Amino acid sequence: MLMGGCSMEPEAAPEPEPFVFRSLDLRQNDEEGRPAWDLRSPEARYEIDERRAEARDPEGTLYNDGRPSFRISAQRGTVINDGETVILNGDVRIRMLGDEPLLILAPEVIWEPGEERMRIERDPVAIDGQSRLRATRARFQVDEQMLQLIGEARLEHWPDREESAPPIDADTGDAVIDIRTGEVRWNLESGALTAKGPVNGERRREEETEPQTLVASALSGNSREGYIDLMAPVRVEDPAEEAWMDGGQARWRFTERELTSPNSFRSQIGAISIQGRGYRIEESKTLVIVESDCDLSQPGERLRAERCRWDWEKNRLLAEGAVELRRDANDQVTRAQRLEGRMGDDGRATFSTPGGRVLSELTVTEGEEPGGRDQPRSAPPVDF
Repeated sequence: MLMGGCSMEPEAAPEPEPFVFRSLDLRQNDEEGRPAWDLRSPEARYEIDERRAEARDPEGTLYNDGRPSFRISAQRGTVINDGETVILNGDVRIRMLGDEPLLILAPEVIWEPGEERMRIERDPVAIDGQSRLRATRARFQVDEQMLQLIGEARLEHWPDREESAPPIDADTGDAVIDIRTGEVRWNLESGALTAKGPVNGERRREEETEPQTLVASALSGNSREGYIDLMAPVRVEDPAEEAWMDGGQARWRFTERELTSPNSFRSQIGAISIQGRGYRIEESKTLVIVESDCDLSQPGERLRAERCRWDWEKNRLLAEGAVELRRDANDQVTRAQRLEGRMGDDGRATFSTPGGRVLSELTVTEGEEPGGRDQPRSAPPVDF
């Protein structure tokens, strides 16, 4: 009777234990039957009710027109709804295959194979042999091979880095060139890229001096062709040399270490003001070339020429084509087809014409010498 008066609660059904697979191998083809992507793992646990698989050390391949284009790997992976979404965690690496390899690193990647899209919500990094590109977040459209870096983007570049050097990582040290921009769109296949402004860059030297700085409104370029176009207005400053330059759109060929522009500019180097139309700065040759309408001024003097060249390592200057040098002293005017000059320690330039023909005009003021005789005053020395 006592037993009959008690009600027994039904026992809860035990939750199904996940299946443990010795390996996981997922594959998908495109509409033409070519491989689109695959994902493998040496061990995976599958939960039937949730249609979710937890994979260890997953590795995979992304294909472009049936050819392998990217390798992916991580420490852990979660496959949701039988491959609708794949979440990769822990040291995620996406390596671009080909002649110019690129490595994308992230702590976590949300991969949607059906949309051919990857999302990185935290600390994406893209590196190659000489550069490192970082941002707040990233989107990668696999079919278009378009990498979108969201938030403040930072490009660090080591132009003289050798291929045998250790891989770039967080401990590589200060980059020679460090540029910060807004959102970046980069086509990894063609190399075309654009970045929203403002653009702020620094170039550091080996010696302990203040870095050169660069400001532009935006940039575009091509990483495969090795150039970046800086959008106007562009300003470059060098505090160590007491120099600055303002100008229009300019092209930086970072593989050749050359900055060029066909546009008008004006600049200041110490006591010397330079302006003209079009310039080329060849860092490897320590050479600045003013392409046309060269106009150089310093206290008491002004030089005009069709073009000018300045070797800042040897402190040599060259003016060519319809050269005219005017000095305030005695209203002196010197004309030649070519004048050579040298920058002095005081930041001034002196010019001469070895072996060249020079036409000089000057005004001499007469004065009265003691004794009542009028004698011409001595003119100041002329360095020609």
